[in-house]
Amino acid sequence: MDHNFSRSDSQYHRQPRLPISRARYQLVPLLSDLFAKKSFSEHRVDQILKENHFTTEDRVLFTELFYGFLRTGHRLLFFVDKFLSKPEKLPEKVKWIIAVAFYQKLSMTQIEEDDITREALEMTRHFLRENSYVEFVNAVLQKFYQHCGRFQKLDDYPLWVQTSFPEWLCTYLCDQ
Repeated sequence: MDHNFSRSDSQYHRQPRLPISRARYQLVPLLSDLFAKKSFSEHRVDQILKENHFTTEDRVLFTELFYGFLRTGHRLLFFVDKFLSKPEKLPEKVKWIIAVAFYQKLSMTQIEEDDITREALEMTRHFLRENSYVEFVNAVLQKFYQHCGRFQKLDDYPLWVQTSFPEWLCTYLCDQ
């Protein structure tokens, strides 16, 4: 178990790390449904919130991460693909986990990088159960943290990335 150590009165006290939020574990199955059906139901979000009896903090986190992904998902997945040599070979769940971590870094600045990374790695272990993916996610996140500034200014990116619309839709609308 990981521990944080703080020094007080010349003694070390162990402060156990909090477990990963249960809200984050519900994101990947919901995103899987979203992409499989190519649609989204508010009813499904309500169902997850009711069935899991989240704390107020977990409810807020879950809704912010999910709706944040809905608002910026195309942009986030575009950014994820920038770090991959063969994006088509990586399981979608890995991309979603990385994209949610990117969202937290770019939009939820109160969450520390270490916490974002730890929870992304725990989600990867939970949903993929392969250490090679865990190591890969960690490497991508560390690289992203070094270069995240260039993903905050959107002017140099295509319009569909700036708006986070599907590329085909943006092209269609621009051609009209």
